[in-house]
Amino acid sequence: MTNVAKDKGEMENIDKFKNDIRFRKKIEHVETIPSKEASYKKVDKLEKKILDYLEKNNIKLYKHQALAIEKSIEGKNIIITTPTASGKTLSFNLPVLEELIKDNDACALYIYPEGIII
Repeated sequence: MTNVAKDKGEMENIDKFKNDIRFRKKIEHVETIPSKEASYKKVDKLEKKILDYLEKNNIKLYKHQALAIEKSIEGKNIIITTPTASGKTLSFNLPVLEELIKDNDACALYIYPEGIII
């Protein structure tokens, strides 16, 4: 499916909501944001085991992931707000794995809300 066909299909779905009596008065704004090319960045501060794994599995970190990981390793608090499937989980898991590799006595506790994580 081409991008044009995909965009057309997405617009048709949006139009269904716009024309549906249940939703049409509740829609305030619709905007299509054009995609942009991904920006990658390496993190050299990670443990060699992690770097080797990423390279072996051809996993490249997006720039926002790398920056979040670097700040975490520096001991900074971070907030990551990006769309679904943009790498938030990897952004916070890699610093945790880093610490677990460095410190045999370390442990990690993940606490999630009961509902969907947004």
